Amino acid sequence: IIVIGDANGAILAYDALCLNHSFDDAISLYGEDASTPRTPALSKRTVTVFPHDNSDTTAVQSVNRPVPRRTMTIDNTDLGDSISRTCDNIRQKQDNYRLMLSFDANEFFSFGSPLSLILAYRRLLTDSVARPYCGQLYNLFHACDPNASRIEPLIQSQFSQIPPCCIPRYSQYPLGDGESTLLVEYVHQYSRLFLQNETKNSTLVNTARPTNDNNSINTDTIFSNIREIWWGSRRVDYVVYCPESLMSQPAHVLPIVFHSSYWESRDVASFILRKITRRQENYYFYNNQTSINHGSFAPEQPTERWLHRTTAVKIRNLAPNHRGNDTMIVDTKPQTIYAKFHYGPIDMVCLANEKVNIYAMRSAPYGEWILLDTIETDTHGRIRYTISTDKRLPLGLHPVKLVVR
Repeated sequence: IIVIGDANGAILAYDALCLNHSFDDAISLYGEDASTPRTPALSKRTVTVFPHDNSDTTAVQSVNRPVPRRTMTIDNTDLGDSISRTCDNIRQKQDNYRLMLSFDANEFFSFGSPLSLILAYRRLLTDSVARPYCGQLYNLFHACDPNASRIEPLIQSQFSQIPPCCIPRYSQYPLGDGESTLLVEYVHQYSRLFLQNETKNSTLVNTARPTNDNNSINTDTIFSNIREIWWGSRRVDYVVYCPESLMSQPAHVLPIVFHSSYWESRDVASFILRKITRRQENYYFYNNQTSINHGSFAPEQPTERWLHRTTAVKIRNLAPNHRGNDTMIVDTKPQTIYAKFHYGPIDMVCLANEKVNIYAMRSAPYGEWILLDTIETDTHGRIRYTISTDKRLPLGLHPVKLVVR
């Protein structure tokens, strides 16, 4: 499950993921200590309740008469508010309920959100910031955006001297630039920066301990310490490309322009897709190491002769130009596949009245290819095939192959 939030949506998603982790953390989201009750603080006191009267207030105050009243005691406990009413001797307890999501988020993408400013304010009240319950958090922002800034220095102060990662341009690197975003790579690359800080802290704490022993701090120990508080296994801050023409615009105009630019940017879309497919490829690679490679395609039926003798003459010395569009189908609608088979650079010859096998993978990307049916093309080389009810594909993304017999 991938969570994407921009502006205020990222702040709400962050708080929801933090509450999903633990409702009783030692540090709350708003800078309070865990011992402080999250419900309104009520001290043990006596409250006087007067009966309801529809008469005018001034008239009631002018009459000196005894007014009936009842007394109830309100007491707070660790589990909730226990209310005892002396009038009817009824005690009720209100237990705190846990606020949590019904799913676990794998990755969380924040688009130009002032989340870092909110976290910086909360850190003024506490020593650290709450860690969201997700596999990895990505903070995407423009370098000149006045509302968004970095989060990594709030997690580890040394990262203020390490530049954030740059999202590669889709026009130049459609499959990525190959630069690693793993946290361990940057810890080893800037190991001197972290070693200086660890050495300074160790000398302040262990001034009386001799320094001629062999227990020097290594990079692996530093990485393990950072990994415990880090929000995933990769970098958190990522800078999106911004044209130079926008940098000269007034500061109050930039947030409005940047808000829509994230959803329209090909750089951001390709970055998210690479992160999603990377997780699937890793799972696919792991399954290939432990089992047979079911994803490799091998036609079950051998190649046959053409149904028409003239077909071999027409397509001789012509390259195939077969194609079919991706299709998005609602679950309750018929699952129909469209494709056409032509030869030549400008569709000179169509594959008319020939057999085509239709294969589909039910559990991509680690499933098996299943033969759905064999049909014939029409006189224009097109096919239109509707999957039968007993062979319907489940919800998901399913690759389809159409092979000429």
